[in-house]
Amino acid sequence: MYAPIFVTASASSAVKALIGSNPVRLYLFGDAPQGVTKPYVVWQTISGVPENYINHVPDIDSYTLQVDI
Repeated sequence: MYAPIFVTASASSAVKALIGSNPVRLYLFGDAPQGVTKPYVVWQTISGVPENYINHVPDIDSYTLQVDI
């Protein structure tokens, strides 16, 4: 499971103004196409920790991400 960085970033008009909107140039590290228009963003998960609760299903997870522009 990945952090919801693409959904969050592509919902922001400020982000789309910087990196484009057709397509949003935000890629998982190593998946950016060759010769992609600049600027673009790549990201990767550094660590992740699921939350665990005794009395109900967890509603959050914690992620540490690296974002390169």
